[in-house]
Amino acid sequence: MPKISVIIPLYNAKNYLRACLDSVQNQTFTDFECLCVNDGSKDETPQIVEEYVKKDPRFRLITKVNAGCSMARNTGIDEAKAPYICFLDQDDMYHPQALELLYHLIEKENADVASFKYKSVPDEFVMPKDLEMKDVKTVPYKVITDPYHYFMADQKGHGSQVEIWVRIYKRESVKGLYFPKDIQPTEDTIYSLRVMNRIKKFVLTQEEYLFYRISKTSIMQQGTTNKYILRHTMAGQVLHDDFVASHILSEEDEKVMRKYIARMLYKTCISQPLRRRKTDKKEGFMYSYSLLKPLLDKRVFSPCLLKRRHAICIYFFMKKCFRLAHLFV
Repeated sequence: MPKISVIIPLYNAKNYLRACLDSVQNQTFTDFECLCVNDGSKDETPQIVEEYVKKDPRFRLITKVNAGCSMARNTGIDEAKAPYICFLDQDDMYHPQALELLYHLIEKENADVASFKYKSVPDEFVMPKDLEMKDVKTVPYKVITDPYHYFMADQKGHGSQVEIWVRIYKRESVKGLYFPKDIQPTEDTIYSLRVMNRIKKFVLTQEEYLFYRISKTSIMQQGTTNKYILRHTMAGQVLHDDFVASHILSEEDEKVMRKYIARMLYKTCISQPLRRRKTDKKEGFMYSYSLLKPLLDKRVFSPCLLKRRHAICIYFFMKKCFRLAHLFV
């Protein structure tokens, strides 16, 4: 049985796939399986993976009907054999010592999750051949024994990093936790919060051992589209159902979660559209309004928990006074 299962969801990944898979194949830590979940690709993605499968038994190709990134990851979770799991996106790359470092940290501290940082790189990035290699036993790190509160309080209340692909997870510790369907790009936030609320011990290093490619075709680079706004309102509802309506949190923590949801909805559905929307403004603002109104009525969206300036902005926005709202962004 391998020690680590690396799960990579794939959809039309031919442009960057070899660089991604090479970075996994060239890991200094060799006891892993790489689960390549083909989510109904229409290009040469499965053929490229087959090249690796034929040469390296650690690689597996799993083919499924297209259902989105979250469902592909969930398939990988169910197929994983190792006691630890990691996630990697199709256009990103591991530092050669990524798995070695994560495995060392989580094993040494008997933690539920271990994490490093990532380095953003341009679309045309090529892995350097002279990367610095370190003795992972000397890498500094800190141990978090209250992961949920650390996650919520980090970065002055804006939350710790939500990227799920910078971590290694003890499979037993996250058993039964899955990604929500049809909610990209917010699925990482929801999964991270579900994990942090569950686990007891989290190890974190500031070392950058993953290369995050800023692809022009990435959903994160497409701006404030209607789809982007819709998915964030859906995420707000999911987080409310998971953590507020379920009453699994203390009264104080519930308030913190409601504030987290309110800040997310304000930023993505009001502040960003007011600042950046390039399409017909009123039409776009009305779309945000139509999605936020029911959340406001059901108290999923709680503007009163935000800074006064932001609350005023929301007040005018929800009165459809968009020009006035813009003055308080």
